[in-house]
Amino acid sequence: MPKIRKKSVARALGTATTSVAAAAAALVATGQPAQAATVSAVSAPAGATVRVTDAGLSTATGQPAVLLRTDACANYAVPATPVVAAEAATKVDAGTISFRVPVLPLGTNGVAKPYNVCVYSGATANTPTIGGAAPVLTTYQNLTSNPSSGLSGATNNLSLTSSTPIFTGITSPAALFTANACPALYNVSNGTFPAVAVKTGLANATATVTVPSSVVGAGTFNTCVYAGSTGTDALLGASTYQTTLPQLTLSSSSGPYDSTNNITASSGTNSLFSGITAPGVLFSTTTCAANYDTMAAGTVAVPSAGIRKLANNRLAVTVPKLPITNQQPKTYQLCAYTGSSGESTVLGSAPYTSTVVPNPTSITPNAGPSTGGITVTVNGTDFPTAPGSISATLGGAELLNVTPVNPTSFTATLPARSAGDNAALVVNTIAGSRTLPGAFSFRNALKLLGTTTAPNTSSATDLVVQGTDFLSQAFGTSSDSAKIYLVRGEYDGSQAEGGNRANGPVAECTNPLVLSDTELVCTLRLNRRLDKTGSAFVDPLASVQPLTGLTTVLGSRLLVSATGVFGLDDVGRVIAQTGGDGEIPTGTSIKSVLTPFLAILSAPSPVAGSSLTADLGGALRTIAAGTGNGVITTAASNVIQLTGTPLTKADVGRVFKDTTGILDGTSITAVAPNGASATLSAPASASNSATVSVSSAALGSTTLTGTFTAGDVGSVFGAGNAAIPAGTKILSQTGGTTATISQATVAAITAPATPAVDRPVTLNLFPGAPVLDGAYNVAIVSNGAVGASASSDYKQTTLTSGSIFTVSPF
Repeated sequence: MPKIRKKSVARALGTATTSVAAAAAALVATGQPAQAATVSAVSAPAGATVRVTDAGLSTATGQPAVLLRTDACANYAVPATPVVAAEAATKVDAGTISFRVPVLPLGTNGVAKPYNVCVYSGATANTPTIGGAAPVLTTYQNLTSNPSSGLSGATNNLSLTSSTPIFTGITSPAALFTANACPALYNVSNGTFPAVAVKTGLANATATVTVPSSVVGAGTFNTCVYAGSTGTDALLGASTYQTTLPQLTLSSSSGPYDSTNNITASSGTNSLFSGITAPGVLFSTTTCAANYDTMAAGTVAVPSAGIRKLANNRLAVTVPKLPITNQQPKTYQLCAYTGSSGESTVLGSAPYTSTVVPNPTSITPNAGPSTGGITVTVNGTDFPTAPGSISATLGGAELLNVTPVNPTSFTATLPARSAGDNAALVVNTIAGSRTLPGAFSFRNALKLLGTTTAPNTSSATDLVVQGTDFLSQAFGTSSDSAKIYLVRGEYDGSQAEGGNRANGPVAECTNPLVLSDTELVCTLRLNRRLDKTGSAFVDPLASVQPLTGLTTVLGSRLLVSATGVFGLDDVGRVIAQTGGDGEIPTGTSIKSVLTPFLAILSAPSPVAGSSLTADLGGALRTIAAGTGNGVITTAASNVIQLTGTPLTKADVGRVFKDTTGILDGTSITAVAPNGASATLSAPASASNSATVSVSSAALGSTTLTGTFTAGDVGSVFGAGNAAIPAGTKILSQTGGTTATISQATVAAITAPATPAVDRPVTLNLFPGAPVLDGAYNVAIVSNGAVGASASSDYKQTTLTSGSIFTVSPF
């Protein structure tokens, strides 16, 4: 090949319409091999990375050199115009060297310009090139595209702007779109798509290019602009255009890897499938290819029978089995095409995850309160472990605080739900749902909030109760109304011997205030307990019952009845032995009843005995008047005064009987620290008024002369007496003629008088009948009548740890 003078080459490259092929041929030096090395891109802008490939490059060192020049390659020399050194030249392997395109001088008005790529084993002066004939690389400036992206297969008008007047002298520019490097000359071939280009503006720097509908697929395309549309028209410049696929909406974006899954794919308001009768669908582990290709790696085709066009914007697709790796979810792209041939182009895509569907096998515990709140553990296989990857329902109620533990279990908090058995467990993940039928039973249970313990001296304790279906309960005072009971153990309202309940309540929580379907407040009265009928209070003042045939055991509190006379209502009553040798200690009461034949005493027996007799139900404590002792009452007042022997805190809850001025059944609710006064549960019915006979007393004296009895000792003088201050107490009397008082007279008494006094009376205290200390179950029953549990619509709550209420002093 003859040499071409540089002046001729420069002339050839200076005109945009000059044949780049001819210019490249002119660049090849005489004597170089005919077979040229190849470049990974025949054109590139500054900053792009290009690879040169040739078997002859194996001699390159680890730091080869690449020079770009417009004249023929020559031995290596320090670059000087028109020679430019490539950047970052690197030996990739024995036959490949890569480099970065530097900023190179462009052609007239900034149009693209070809350069010889000269490769050297290193940057050593006068060393020859290596490899085959120098390949030609056309470098161009990046044009600015507005917009720079659009949907696959959609036309779009782009405004391309150059920083220089590259369209000077150009009247009919042309454009090509290609996913490859721009050809140096205009060339419509496989992989290039022609586009209409129109020069605009007066600055020769702008053109409008219309993106053709044949530009399909997701990725980056080069928009290549040429001087014209013939095979000799050279590249002027180029820009990039990013295409994205229309996103389809899937009815289910995930499914099991080991079975098919029927889903729909919708394009919304975009009639993406209009005019398409037999669309094709592929699943790809990479991006969707521009054309339908079942041979691409990671591609799974959907058979035509698994694709149905439902509307111009909707397909039905049967997802085939999609392989996963190491039992971990794998994401595929659902790619929809115009058909199922190699010429079919992509229309749209959507991500779809193939994964393992979890398989629940059990739940622990398998029963719980309808109020929820407890932690349950779901066991099974193939559970995802990422936070938030699992949701589940139990009987339709959403499990709370779901926390994956490992692939075989997760924990959750039980929600509140109506009571019922055989609730189904449904576990949901991105892979789908699995159901475990009959997995759980919601027990009709209660949960107490706030106060869960109180002493049996309390006459009013409010309970806050949580549960379910409270609004449907007909609470009331009639026996067949819904009731809230305090029960020892599980409530059993079935009829037992004597017409009583099999296991009835010890107290009722009355006056329920329903706050919501799941919360109410009611009031417990613990200082009175219900009797064996469950509908009336135990009478602490019941008639004394004579007992016979009793047996005691030395040192034991066990009391045996040969005739089985003991009942639960006897607990707390005093038992006083009649005759015998003191086998039953004085002041002993029944502590508990085990059976009708066995009772537990409050004190152990000091002597063993048999065939004993006793009275059950007498007074526990008597403070007799007449010796300075007794109680003084004031009508309508709840406070009483003790004149001698004091009360103690042990007397709180005890009940009065046969005490003048105090109604039978009235109880002591509080005792003053010194025991000299106490508060009653009801006001006194009368004052213990009387008069004493006083004949004389000196001024300032504490001695009265008159007529006195032992019963007058402890009496208190009232107001209205001019000589004796109100509140003065008779401390003692001597011989029935004199009395000593607690305060001196304020005037002399010279004539007989009968001042009024409050005279102490005998006090009789009986054991109260409070709810006994211990742990009880709060139960709600839909019908409180005896035997109501036999009805088909009867309901009651169950005994759980949350429904326990403790009666205790502290």
